[in-house]
Amino acid sequence: MLGKRVSLDSLPPEVIEYILITAVAAGDAECVAAVAATCKYLFEIVYDTLDSHLWRSLFCTTFDDPRRLVLQGHASDAPLNWRRLFTERVRARRYVYRHAVPISLMEKHSEASAPRNADLLVQLPEINHEENTQCLRALISVLTTAAPEPHKSTGAPLTLTRTNRAGALVPLGLTELHNQAGQWPPERTSGRTTPSLNIAWLRETLARGIPSVVTGRFILDPVESLWHSSPVGSYMAELISHLGFIPIPPGPAAAHANSNPQVLAKSPASPSRYLTRQSVRAQRAESSSPGLGSKPLDMSADAQWDRARWTAREVAFDMTYLSSQRSWGPYLPVHPMLDHEESDAETSDGEGSDPDYVPGVDAPPTADVPSADQLRPDWSWLGAARIVADCVLRLYVDDEEGVKTLQDWDNVREGAWVSAPRSTTQESDSMEDLKGGHTSAETSHERDWAGAEGVWRRLVCWFGYDELFSLNQGFMRYDVPGLDEAWTIVPLSLRITGYSPSPLPQYADRPTIHVEGEMGGAGWQGDGAPGDLEEDVRRVHGTVGMLKDGRVRWSITSMNEDNTQDEWASEAVQLGGVGSRMGSLGMWTGASHEDDDPLGVIWQWRVG
Repeated sequence: MLGKRVSLDSLPPEVIEYILITAVAAGDAECVAAVAATCKYLFEIVYDTLDSHLWRSLFCTTFDDPRRLVLQGHASDAPLNWRRLFTERVRARRYVYRHAVPISLMEKHSEASAPRNADLLVQLPEINHEENTQCLRALISVLTTAAPEPHKSTGAPLTLTRTNRAGALVPLGLTELHNQAGQWPPERTSGRTTPSLNIAWLRETLARGIPSVVTGRFILDPVESLWHSSPVGSYMAELISHLGFIPIPPGPAAAHANSNPQVLAKSPASPSRYLTRQSVRAQRAESSSPGLGSKPLDMSADAQWDRARWTAREVAFDMTYLSSQRSWGPYLPVHPMLDHEESDAETSDGEGSDPDYVPGVDAPPTADVPSADQLRPDWSWLGAARIVADCVLRLYVDDEEGVKTLQDWDNVREGAWVSAPRSTTQESDSMEDLKGGHTSAETSHERDWAGAEGVWRRLVCWFGYDELFSLNQGFMRYDVPGLDEAWTIVPLSLRITGYSPSPLPQYADRPTIHVEGEMGGAGWQGDGAPGDLEEDVRRVHGTVGMLKDGRVRWSITSMNEDNTQDEWASEAVQLGGVGSRMGSLGMWTGASHEDDDPLGVIWQWRVG
């Protein structure tokens, strides 16, 4: 017996399963397929099991158990396919590691002009539409199924009311609430939160960024190209909305010769897909100028941030975007042609079979203002808004640590500001208890299921109307030196005034929440005493409800300086899970929705 050699295929299945689980837990996810390929006996242990216990165990060594989610709105009654989920994510990581590499690009521009986006004519390598779609979809799956944060992990509660002389409780004024709260999401209470495996996995997987050709297309393709509304472009924008822009890794790209693009000649015959509206004018003005040349494109992180900002501005501040079909917000109509599942059948360039199809415009006729069950988030716009907001915080806010607190990827986790209706501890593979509507009978539907009531901060970004009009008419370029967004961060207090039934039957347990409160206006200073009549305090009112895809919609209207009529309306979408610390991202515009109304970016997060 001492001389007998023991081979892997001589071990009982239980031992082999234990070895595989231990190896995956140690970081070797690729070992499962390698072991299964060695012989029929091991293949059957891995792939021909009668139940899902092995794949469930493998999955839970690396990722959060999605059955712990009780607030998420994307649930299904069908059992989880643990094997598919695990293998898709492992494949996505391998794809990212292979394709998040430095790339070399050449720019062609006039020596007399700065090499800005409007002058760049570069052709990126062809993008593998199917593989990148699968990769980005798997990354979003990891993002949206991160483990919930325990309720009340966000520090000590604030005092929201006081007792007046008559002995009645009355809400505190905005200045008093502002003085209690900080500027950023409060620090997590020690010992009340646990790390998320999903977020840790995302940090490691995306340490060098998204596949470089996808990032390159995002910042260099003109916004009018259909790539930005393709599945790859939309998934990329959804990731950016939640995680922020991640530049292509720097470094010598000579070793990546296959990434070198063809340089396009700058002439009127160049394909229009490589031009912006502004570049057409610039091209005509410079076509007869001498000194056209080419050189390597600056792909430093700062240069990529600049280009991302220029591209994002063109989307976020497009006045033609405002439409009743979008409910004057960052939404697209729910229509089969627009769903990711249907769009995956598009061509490898991410463009549909109809080159004239424009998302959100060619959808079938609906009511003037669609209801919640007819809207879904427009991630292309929201991704641009996130870049605009991040650039403002990055360039102008003198509190680097505070900004990092807001941008922390852990903030996408559900539940930080709300308590779950009940916990689920079942061992089945079903996600049935995640669905909206599956709450216990004793749980009241009329509750703050969204974490709306409290004190918030709102970042507001805009251009002056003259600048905005000039930009939209092509009289000014989005990349002109010295062009900066105006911005402010103001306090916002919300209190619940009532509830109405959800327009979506599947979310009957999440009635529409009606809120009112106060918000600092453009003239807010924040240094006045409570009750200071000089402080710019606006009354607000609105609703918080559900969209069809399970996202939370925030609709808030603020009044004018005299608080006599509505002035500004905002529409925003929750980032991450319900009640997340990341808050909501969206747009503001005129409350009357008149022609030529301005628009801008908002990002609001709760602070107490």
